[in-house]
Amino acid sequence: MSVLSFLLYMKDKHAARRNTWRTPESTLHLLDFLGGWPGGLIAQQSFRHKVSKTPFQVVFGLSMACNVGAAWWLVETGNAARLSHQVLASLSWM
Repeated sequence: MSVLSFLLYMKDKHAARRNTWRTPESTLHLLDFLGGWPGGLIAQQSFRHKVSKTPFQVVFGLSMACNVGAAWWLVETGNAARLSHQVLASLSWM
């Protein structure tokens, strides 16, 4: 997700420079929320894209906080280990 998020931020920055069709902010936010926020953060800093748009940054920060909070909860409750075992077990048929 991070790679995809990074690439879409990059594509959107190029589109903004060329004044062509842009990636909707809702798409960028969705990818960030689904775990692509590290790539989005790197892209924002690399391309200086969306960094001065306060409303965008607020939603981005909430997405980041939700991801970090969910990861913390999974680890703290022991659900991360159970989840990883379930995922590995479901992949064992491959």
